[in-house]
Formats: sequence, structure tokens, C-alpha cells
Amino acid sequence: MASTLHSLVVHLEERNQELRALSDRAITAQEAERKAIAQSLHDDTGQALTMLAIQLDRIDERIPEEQKALKKQVAEARMLTTNALTELRRILSGLRPSILDDLGLVPAIRWYARTYLEAARVHVIFKAPNTPFDLPPSVATTLFRISQEAMNNIVRHAQASTATIVLQLNSQQVQLRVEDNGCGFDQERVSQDAVHANQLGLVGVRERAQLLGGKVTIESVPGKGSHLLAVIPLDNAGGNHGG
Repeated sequence: MASTLHSLVVHLEERNQELRALSDRAITAQEAERKAIAQSLHDDTGQALTMLAIQLDRIDERIPEEQKALKKQVAEARMLTTNALTELRRILSGLRPSILDDLGLVPAIRWYARTYLEAARVHVIFKAPNTPFDLPPSVATTLFRISQEAMNNIVRHAQASTATIVLQLNSQQVQLRVEDNGCGFDQERVSQDAVHANQLGLVGVRERAQLLGGKVTIESVPGKGSHLLAVIPLDNAGGNHGG
């Protein structure tokens, strides 16, 4: 009996390790695809828009000052081009911010908070006491995507003035906590409304965490803000998890 139970435990552990490896490969493949799309947009669309802006500047320089109507049309076209470039950069940073690859999770979250939350006039309190973090790429990517979705929701839906982001690490797990003092939402209604839950990105963030054996819990009360907690285990993840 004891031998059979031991065999089952070993078998289950082997299957868990296989699932973790498959999840890692799935996340890596998804991020590689995002990176390839971002690179293609940067090289093709980005360069084309940049060249268009340069050409419009040259055309504007050749138009006599007295042709005000024509100069106005060129200026409007130049503004549209600038707006398109700005939107393209926003899309590229969402697809795969280079700072995540270059500097790691903590600088990437801090940069995204500054870029999106502070730009939306949301005061950010950011804490990462065990930095620097050396996490497996799949874990770092998952936590960044979860934080990204949480911050996007704060800007789009929360009407918050303050957001708190805390990243904590120990030898067993890494925790991400994102809180805001915004309008909150009715958890029961959202849990029963798949469309609303999907709009808030709640399904996606939970699925990302579950792929790595983790979980995401979200608490919210109308008028009292929201609280997201993501916990990702580090067993079998490898890497140096110290500060």
C-alpha cells in the first residue's frame, strides 16, 4: 500500500513538472510571437510613418508662406502622422516592452506605471523590497502581463487617484499586489457576467497565473476600490531568487 502510494506521488510530481515545462514553452512561444510582431511593426510601419513625417516637413518648407490653406493641410497631415507614431509606440510597448528583456521585471513595472498611471494623473506607490529580482522568464513575463492588465483597468475603469503596487519575493513564491482607491465594482455581478469579466481582463490574468501553478484573487467593493493579488510559486522554476 505504501509503495503504491509513493509511486502515485512520484507519478503526479512528474506530471506536474511536465505541465510546468509545457506552460513555460507556451508562454515563451506567445511572447516570442508578440516580439516578432512588434519588431515587424517597428521596422515596417514605424519607418514608413517616420519617412512620411520627414517628407511632409520637406514639403512644408517648400510651400510659400502666402499659401496658408495648403500649409494648413500639410500641418494637419503632419499632426495625424505624429499621432499615428505615438499610437504605434503605445502598441509596441504593450506587445513587448524592450525594458522587460533589457532590465527585468521591476524596472518594467515601474516604467509602465509611470507611463500609464502617472500620465493619467494617478499617484503611484511602488514597492519592491527584495530587488533585484532574478526570475525565470516565464514568471517575469506572467507577472508583468498581470500588472499591465491591472494598471490598464485602473486607467480605464477605476477613476482612482492613487494606486499601490507591491512586489514581494521569497524562496517559495513571488507575490504581486495591485490596489487602487477608485470606484470599485460589484464582484458578484462581474463573476456572473462573462462579458464584463472578459472586458476587465479578469479571465486572462487568472489563466496566465494558473499556467504556472499560481492564482489570482481579486477583491472589490463599489465605492471602495479594488485589490488584486497574484501568487506564483517558484518551485521547479530555477534561477536565483535572492535579493
